[in-house]
Amino acid sequence: MVVKFCNNGVDGSLHESFVPFANALFGTKHGNFTQYSCIEGTSYYLLDYTKGIKNAGGVTQYQVEATSPCQVIKLAGFLDADTLVYPDHLERLQATCQDINFDNKALLPMISTKYTVNQGDLQLTWKDFEGGRHGSTRPQGDSTLVDLMQQLTIELGYELHESVASM
Repeated sequence: MVVKFCNNGVDGSLHESFVPFANALFGTKHGNFTQYSCIEGTSYYLLDYTKGIKNAGGVTQYQVEATSPCQVIKLAGFLDADTLVYPDHLERLQATCQDINFDNKALLPMISTKYTVNQGDLQLTWKDFEGGRHGSTRPQGDSTLVDLMQQLTIELGYELHESVASM
């Protein structure tokens, strides 16, 4: 998100199209997103959005990079006649997601090679999210954001590594 929504890189300001959107969704919790550095604003947005989705009733959590299309179809209830939105698709979806076809790409996690335009543009570590860095107005070394992001990382089933993201 930092690559997409920061003017002039990680030390820049939040993009003017992002601020009203973030304020509309989470402004009552965080005040005006214009008060944040770009890395803080995108992080608070990501934290609150992910926690909101995670806490929504009936939402199944999975790691997208390790989940096949057929697993997503099953988690969404599309292989069950009682929960399928379009019953006419049941037979086709069941046939697509059968285990008998070993070359079936729908049974393998998707690996995107198409959208790599920002690949290598940004490397972040946990220290980048501390106060006093990249335009942050929080006190130098404040780890509030680091703690929140590490907690969410663990809740989502990921291991903590020194390098947070490489984009």
